[in-house]
Amino acid sequence: MGASVPTGDRGGNAVIRGRHEWGLALPRITALLTAVLAGMVAGELATAASVERYAVALVGAVVVGALVSAVRLWSSDSYDARLAIGGLATVVLVGQLLTSILGGPVGPDPGWDVAGAAVAVTAVVVLVLVAVVSFAPCQTQRRTHPYAL
Repeated sequence: MGASVPTGDRGGNAVIRGRHEWGLALPRITALLTAVLAGMVAGELATAASVERYAVALVGAVVVGALVSAVRLWSSDSYDARLAIGGLATVVLVGQLLTSILGGPVGPDPGWDVAGAAVAVTAVVVLVLVAVVSFAPCQTQRRTHPYAL
């Protein structure tokens, strides 16, 4: 995590959340996989036979949002970036499932292909990594005031 965030404990003392045991490695792996996921989604759109205009706008917004969130997670490991990446990965996963099962604006015929399965698996991996980064315990330290008696 970027900066230490003070949180309270039951004794009234402030507890400062420090960095995770793995440092910035796991958030950066998550950011890289998010960028890969955005590229895979853009690649699927680019290789589609016929695409509606609203689908291009929708997928473009998801890709841009995923890339911006990945850069934000890489640089600061912030909670809002993890939340955005989790939401965007969920949107990609649900969209891929609906497109593969029911068909959609990107392809007229429903069905699984290698690219669609790879996008779904990558979205699930990104969601798992975001959950691990968000909910894993941090090393904590008690804040001591220099003027305390």
